[in-house]
Amino acid sequence: MRRLSSFLIFLFLAAQTLAETHSLEFSGYTFEPEVYKLQGGTFYCIDDQEISSLLSRANISAQWSSSGHTLFCFAPGRESYWTLGDETIKVNNVEQKAPGRLIVKDGKRYIEPQALFFALATRGAQTENGFELFPVITQVAQGDTGYLLRSASKARPKALEGEQGVVFSIEGFAWDGGSDDLVMGDTRFRFEGGADTGRPLLVTVIPPSFYTAELGGSTLLNETKIDILPDFPGADQAADVTLNTMTAHQHKNLPMLMMEFDRGTKVHYLKDKESGALKIFVPKASFNAKAFRSKDWPGVEVASYDTALYPILEITIPGADSSYEFVRIEDSPNTIALLKGKEGEVEAIAAVGSVETPGWMDVRGTIVIDPGHGGSDPGCVNRTLGTREADVTLKICKHLAEILRSQGWNVVMTRETDRDVTYAGSPDKMELEARSGIANKINADLFMSVHCNASVSSASYGSSIHWWKAEDYAFAQALEPVLGNAIGLGQKGLIRNRFVVLRHAEMPSVLVETAFLTNPSEGAKLSDPEFQKVIAQQLAGGLANYMRGAYASRGRRPVE
Repeated sequence: MRRLSSFLIFLFLAAQTLAETHSLEFSGYTFEPEVYKLQGGTFYCIDDQEISSLLSRANISAQWSSSGHTLFCFAPGRESYWTLGDETIKVNNVEQKAPGRLIVKDGKRYIEPQALFFALATRGAQTENGFELFPVITQVAQGDTGYLLRSASKARPKALEGEQGVVFSIEGFAWDGGSDDLVMGDTRFRFEGGADTGRPLLVTVIPPSFYTAELGGSTLLNETKIDILPDFPGADQAADVTLNTMTAHQHKNLPMLMMEFDRGTKVHYLKDKESGALKIFVPKASFNAKAFRSKDWPGVEVASYDTALYPILEITIPGADSSYEFVRIEDSPNTIALLKGKEGEVEAIAAVGSVETPGWMDVRGTIVIDPGHGGSDPGCVNRTLGTREADVTLKICKHLAEILRSQGWNVVMTRETDRDVTYAGSPDKMELEARSGIANKINADLFMSVHCNASVSSASYGSSIHWWKAEDYAFAQALEPVLGNAIGLGQKGLIRNRFVVLRHAEMPSVLVETAFLTNPSEGAKLSDPEFQKVIAQQLAGGLANYMRGAYASRGRRPVE
């Protein structure tokens, strides 16, 4: 009887200790560790081969201390130290309550599921037979141009439009980095949903005023880069500018600060709610003057810093009890003045906004647009539709000129009617050199010649961008993706070509072959007035891309 009782007790304890297996699904793999009922909880044996396989698949490093009492788990953005029997753990050297227990029994080490999932940088969602594990974003860290979302698995966010800030949707991930509302520096992060709730993880990034958030380029496997980039209105197309002088004056017994630039510009401002300080930002600007000092404007500071896109000049004006009003000096096109007074003495500015100098319209520089052919040269002709290249290019270029002028460009067209640029019957080379010669004579910043292509084969199709000089290439690159497939045309890509207008032009230049007028489908589109507007809009967008990139980075000068 005593032996039978002992055997029954053994069976009872065994039943309490060794149960069935759990099914742990992770990253397309299934692991089946044995489940143990110990000390009123559910545990896995950490030395189980299935757990070891899961650890290696989760892309983390786990090792025991020499004493065998402390487990070190290293995941991107999360280093956790676990001591057998402790109710707390250290995460990134900060002590916190353990999400589960790590114990030892009969010389074996066991870990509760939630503790294991935390160490793996995952989160578990209950299934019928166990858990489905999802990788988590463990940390938001400061990067060179923004922030890094760290995780043990590669995240692939998609940008969405949000009512406030920029929203990034990450399928198959959860957030496990602490508060769902996180502030780092002057940027706010909000986390909603997550794979463990059956929804994508939504990360809303709210940068400071005049900035936006974009997915950065490739980085480490376990980091997702979010760049915080300047987004000042009009700055993408703006040219470099220098603040030549800052001088203090009086206007109607009020202190007036005058800022004189070397060209028309647009400045942006923000009044800090807490300190009352007024911050003025000038994109792509340098300061070519000595430090500013004035008893009427104490504590004014001028600083410059680089961003991923362009440098920014920042003028900080302290004054919690002051109100400000911007004043335009009409007979000084490159000057902005700022009045300071008490409430009621000036027309107080809004908390955030922008203001332009009277000469702002010149800020984007000068571009010469050349509608191909004209006058005695009609160019190619679609005889079925009766459409001439010279007419199509003129209409496209007129639409393009209207768009660019509304953006502040100084636009010069080589022709605005159906005429030769030189004279009827002039030699071809003279006519072509005259077109880029107009750009050379006025020292234009850019030159664009617009054409329609033609072929003896009606099957030939596609847009192409032609370039010749090394400095033309970036311009051509920016225009290539805006035509072709983007608007339902064929795509021939970038072509280096010794066209006279490109060789003769002294500035970055391109020749755009919009599509084949001799192709039935593309010819019909080129003949459509609405499609001509689409081409113009696309070319304007490509020009904006160019100004954001290579052209915008030229000629930067340091603050003196």
